[in-house]
Amino acid sequence: MSDLLAQLRGPLGPERLIEANINRENEAGVIDAYRELMRSHEGGASGLVVVENDIAEYPELRLDVVGIRRLEVDVDIDSIRALSAFIYRHASDVEEQYLGHPDILRSVLDELLAGRNVSTLYDHPQLINTLIGGNALFGALSTIAEKDFGIDQLALPQRGIIGKGITVLKTTDSEIPAARGVAAAWDTFIGIPRSRKTDTSPVLRKVARRVNIAMLRAFTQPTEEPADIGSIDHIAPSGTSDVVKTTGGKTVVHMGPTNKATGKIVISNTILPAGVMLGDSEPIVTLGEPTTITGPDDIHEVMAGIAERNTLATGIEHVYHDNQDSFAAATE
Repeated sequence: MSDLLAQLRGPLGPERLIEANINRENEAGVIDAYRELMRSHEGGASGLVVVENDIAEYPELRLDVVGIRRLEVDVDIDSIRALSAFIYRHASDVEEQYLGHPDILRSVLDELLAGRNVSTLYDHPQLINTLIGGNALFGALSTIAEKDFGIDQLALPQRGIIGKGITVLKTTDSEIPAARGVAAAWDTFIGIPRSRKTDTSPVLRKVARRVNIAMLRAFTQPTEEPADIGSIDHIAPSGTSDVVKTTGGKTVVHMGPTNKATGKIVISNTILPAGVMLGDSEPIVTLGEPTTITGPDDIHEVMAGIAERNTLATGIEHVYHDNQDSFAAATE
C-alpha cells in the first residue's frame, strides 16, 4: 500500500496524460473558478483540500488534459481495497453489499467474459461515491469470478469519467491529488459537466463545450487491439451532487439530471444501475438488473429506477429530475 501511495503522490509524467489539441484560452480562469467552487468540498470524510493553481505541479489542471491513464504497474485487488479503505473507512462494507447481489454480479461477469462492455451508472450523493463504488464493484466481481468462474485474478479493463472539479482537490494527510487516486486502476477521463454551479460561471460555460467534445472523442476512441474481455465504465451522469431538502418534516433527496451525451456513450453497452450511498456509519448499495437502452433519452428511465430503489432501501424519498429547470425549482 505504501508503494501505491508513493506513486499516486509522485509526479504525473507526460506518458500518463491524455491530451487533446484544443485552445487553452481562459485556462487560469477556469482553474480559479473551480478552486472557488470546490472549497465547499474541503474537509469531510476524505480530508480534501483545494490545490494551488500550479499546472507544473498539477498538469491535470490544464484544459487540454482530458484524461489520465491508469498506473502502468499492476495494481492488484488488495491494493485497490486498501486504497478505498484509506479514503472511506467503511469501504469493505460497500463491497459486502455488492456481494449481496450474486445473481446480478454473475450476469455482469457473463457479459464481460463474452467481450461485451458494461457501463455502471451511479447516483451522486457524495463526491467519492463513484470511486468507492467502482472499486467495491471490482472487488465483488473478483470474488465471484474466483468462486464461480475459477478465475484467480480478474484482469478487467476499467474507465471512469470525472468532472474537472476533482482535479483541484487533494487529500490533506497523504497529499494525493484526487484525480490521480481515481486513476490508480482506471483510465480516467475529465470533462466539464453541466451543473447549477457551472451554469452560474461565465468562464466555465465558455470552455465547457470544447473540453467535453475533446474528452468524449478520446473516451470513444477505439482501442488498437480488440480485447478478449469487455471493459467496465464508471459514470455518475449528473454533474451535480444530490441535494437533500427537508420541508415540513419530510426529507427528499433530489437527483440532478443527466443528458443525451451520456446516453450516446452507453447506448451500445450493457448498463448496470447502481445506487451507492456512503453513510457515516453504514453504507447502502442498491443494484438494478443489467439492462440496455434503445435511445439516448432512455437513460432517464435508468436513473429514475435508481431513485426508486434508493427510496425503498433508505425509507427516504429519492426523486430523479430529468431536466435542469425541474431540478432547480425543487432545490432552491
